Amino acid sequence: MLPLTRDRHALAAATREELRSAEERLQHLVAELPLDQFLQAPTLYLAYAGPFYARASAGLLYWPLRQVTEKDVHIDPAESLSYHVLAYRDTEAAIIAFFEPGSENTLARLSEASRLTGTRLLAVTPPLPPPIEDRVTSQGAELVIVEGLPLATAYLVLSAKLAAEAAKRIGGIELRRKRIIEEYSNIHSVYDDLVAETGKELDEVAAAAETIDIVAHTPTMEPPAAIASLAVAAKRGMPPATMTLTDTLSAIAHGLKPRTVLALATTAEQDLLRETRFKLSFTAQQTRLTQLVIGTDPLTAPLYASIALTRLLAGEG
Repeated sequence: MLPLTRDRHALAAATREELRSAEERLQHLVAELPLDQFLQAPTLYLAYAGPFYARASAGLLYWPLRQVTEKDVHIDPAESLSYHVLAYRDTEAAIIAFFEPGSENTLARLSEASRLTGTRLLAVTPPLPPPIEDRVTSQGAELVIVEGLPLATAYLVLSAKLAAEAAKRIGGIELRRKRIIEEYSNIHSVYDDLVAETGKELDEVAAAAETIDIVAHTPTMEPPAAIASLAVAAKRGMPPATMTLTDTLSAIAHGLKPRTVLALATTAEQDLLRETRFKLSFTAQQTRLTQLVIGTDPLTAPLYASIALTRLLAGEG
């Protein structure tokens, strides 16, 4: 079990210095983990329990592993693994899972299923009730208990550090692996440029937050969509619907009338954004479209968009 000490509110935004500090602390934590025991398994499952930063963190780890390494990697809700997946697999596997507050029993069930099927489990979690912590550790799970940092920021940074470390240890596309390792290892170094690039769009998102009914995203931008959903929920007490840009157009064609759609994309995917804007101008004239577009590699853009969106958690734009 690798804990961090408590000193910050869970949903605070990260400044550049706080991001740098979080990177240093979490890099040391990752260095102490027995990652090879998980990465050497033929199949790696990335799991999440929680719709916001747990889901985002699993997604941020999934896409680099899928696109630039040779690892057989899958992403699933933790409950799917517990009840359906683990019992029917026929190869050795390991799990890296992220849990949000309120999912303690989900972790207990996944730990039991992992024990029964001989599957290694690494679980990232907030502090647990002592009975559950004792039960899970006695079943052989490796726990990373995160406290002392804003949970959303800590989970995102930890996911990036795990991705960078995995890219170092697993074979794959050398040039893109190198880029992942470099960029995911120094997130704070691009913070100022990130704030400058996204500041105006984040102001618009913050201003529209109470009317955002749909967060629409391209496939690789699903992780920041989960963070955007949390930011909107923090503003109005209820999360918006989250779906792909294509599904958003289908939902509107079925008669849904969102007040505002927040669209997340990379510059490489702007054709999808243009299509959305064009069709909305005909089918939903009363719907406002606001956007956050990240101009980096589609593999690194989800991390940067997620970090940028955490600024809205404290009401900053």
